Amino acid sequence: MLSKTFINRKLSSIEKDLKRLERCSSLEIEEVLSSYAKQTITEKLMERMVNQAIDINQYIIEILIPNKTPSDYEETFLMLADLGVYKKDFGEKISQSTRFRNILIYDIEDPKLLYPSIFACLEDYKHYLKALTDFLN
Repeated sequence: MLSKTFINRKLSSIEKDLKRLERCSSLEIEEVLSSYAKQTITEKLMERMVNQAIDINQYIIEILIPNKTPSDYEETFLMLADLGVYKKDFGEKISQSTRFRNILIYDIEDPKLLYPSIFACLEDYKHYLKALTDFLN
């Protein structure tokens, strides 16, 4: 049986980081990229949201499909679509956030990639929060 407490705690963390990231999205690209602190905060917020979602995904998969192990983090998002948590096309879209997470972790080569990713992250993770909340209820 799924622990709603565990999942809700992780969702709450994502929600808080979304609110913080929204503040970053109101800044101009030059302001974010010219400030080491602002760029680092933005990157870390996005990375943490993806990591929290991966934790949730792995937990749900472990409980609901105990004999199936995802091959990578990207697949965890796809498997939740297979479980009916959200639609398959959204699963494919949000699964791409794991690739961006890897770029953030292993050093972003072109910092200008960061700025447009903020808006995609905001959109995707708001949808993810709603889908998971609906799923739990």
